[in-house]
Amino acid sequence: MRLKRFLLLSIAFLLIATTALTGCNNEKAKNAVAKVNGEIISKTELEDYVNYQKKSAEMTQNIAPDMWDTDAGGGKTYEDQLREMALEELITQEILIQKAEKKGIEVTDEELNKEIEKLKGSEEDIKNFNDYLEKLGINEEYFKSIYKKGMVISKLMDESIEISDNEAKEYYMRTRDKFDKVRARHILVKTEKEAKEIKDKLDNGSDFIELAKEKSTGPSAPNGGDLGYFTKGRMLPEFEETAFNLKEGEVSKPVKTQYGYHIIKVEDKKVTLEDNKEEVKDDLKNNKFTENVKKYREEAEVEKLIDFDKEAKDKSEENKKENKKEDNKEE
Repeated sequence: MRLKRFLLLSIAFLLIATTALTGCNNEKAKNAVAKVNGEIISKTELEDYVNYQKKSAEMTQNIAPDMWDTDAGGGKTYEDQLREMALEELITQEILIQKAEKKGIEVTDEELNKEIEKLKGSEEDIKNFNDYLEKLGINEEYFKSIYKKGMVISKLMDESIEISDNEAKEYYMRTRDKFDKVRARHILVKTEKEAKEIKDKLDNGSDFIELAKEKSTGPSAPNGGDLGYFTKGRMLPEFEETAFNLKEGEVSKPVKTQYGYHIIKVEDKKVTLEDNKEEVKDDLKNNKFTENVKKYREEAEVEKLIDFDKEAKDKSEENKKENKKEDNKEE
């Protein structure tokens, strides 16, 4: 869980490299690709970020390494599109860092080191942590510098937005299907006869988990039929209706779906505002922060110094020339 949290946060908050990593100020100015309220984003910073995004996408199997040069429409490749998106992200990140500095928001080295230690966790997690950094081609010091900036942005959101209980209640009542959830186990069998026999055994004191492991044909059988928590709209209608209507600890009668017959046991329910308040407030805070970011972006003085359309066109022409040379060689 700690490593998963680390991966999510590192992807969400990967920020620009420090000046020490990108060369002196003069060199940085010479290779500027954008200016944000007078602060420079260099080509090196952009390329570092693009490379990170590419490796991250490849690691999560969202795209194969050989697909970056594939035509994505409009005369641009997937890498061309990624570069444009990456610069927009870097601009937004720089705006947020500047906003935090104006508000006096900072993260101490002690706070940072404490968080890094939490992320590393056990010896096994430390190995995974180091393996992950190696695959991305970054060291721990670099990671710390970008993670620290991510923490600053998180503080900016927390300190600039407050959600009252009334706001949370109103939002929850409008969107409760997004938050209400149950945790259930099930035993799936092919026939109603089998399902009824299992239900009789359960009524007579048999252990649900052991029967699920022994009898269930579903993929969750090795885990005792555990489906974890799920919200509405995630399961088949017949299954979902029964699960949400059961009380905690209650076991259903056989429920028929297209996959067979299910015996469902609800282990926990989170179907009130109190159950979901933290998640509701976090979601509402994120929504409000997104609106703030849009406002900050409109107010900032942003100058882009790179022509992506020209870059894509030049690269396309160069590729055509290379292909023509290869064709001539074959002839």
